This record gives sequence, structure tokens and C-alpha cells, in this order.
Amino acid sequence: MLRSAVAVLAVVGAMLTGVAPASAAQVGCDGKLCMWEDEWYQGSLYVQASVEAGCRDINGWNGDNEISSLHNQTGRVVRLFADDNCQGRSLYVCGRWYHPDLDEQDFDNEAESYRFE
Repeated sequence: MLRSAVAVLAVVGAMLTGVAPASAAQVGCDGKLCMWEDEWYQGSLYVQASVEAGCRDINGWNGDNEISSLHNQTGRVVRLFADDNCQGRSLYVCGRWYHPDLDEQDFDNEAESYRFE
């Protein structure tokens, strides 16, 4: 019983401090930038990218304007853009940072492209 209570407290504490749940880290995003369709790393994984120079559009019918959560497990800052070709309104995401719900940053379903800074 005590172990269960401690486990629940650890999960709640991790959620409050912005630490990603273990299940999200298990999808092959170690050292990469990953972006999901839904909040809390659910739904389709649309982006799974290593650090690359230059602007990258989020491809396809499914993907751009669909991103609701992300892990930036690279050591680099990434800048998300609301339009293709790294144009428009943007959001900076620090290296090794998690955003389980981009609605909190007023950027839910906005990202169409990104660039590592």
C-alpha cells in the first residue's frame, strides 16, 4: 500500500514539474525532437527528427497544424513556426524540454515548420 502511494506521488510530482512520463520517452525519441498530434504525447507521432541545419516543414496533410505536444530531447533550442518555410508567429523550445500541451503556450495546432537554432 505504501509503495503504491509513493508511486502515485512520484507520478503527480513529475507531472507538476514538467518531467515527461516514461512512456513518452520509450517511443524512440532519445536525443531527438518529437511532436505528437494530441496532448500528453498521444495520437500520431508526426515528427521524429535529429538536429539538422535549416528550415524543416512539417510534412503532409496530417502533421502541419496538428501538433499538440512535443519533446525536444536534443541539446539545441528549436523554434516552431506557425507557417511553412519558417515564417510567421513562432515559439522557442529549449533543449531537453517537454511541452505536454501546447495550448498552454497558445500554440496548439499551430506548428507548420521548425528550425534548430
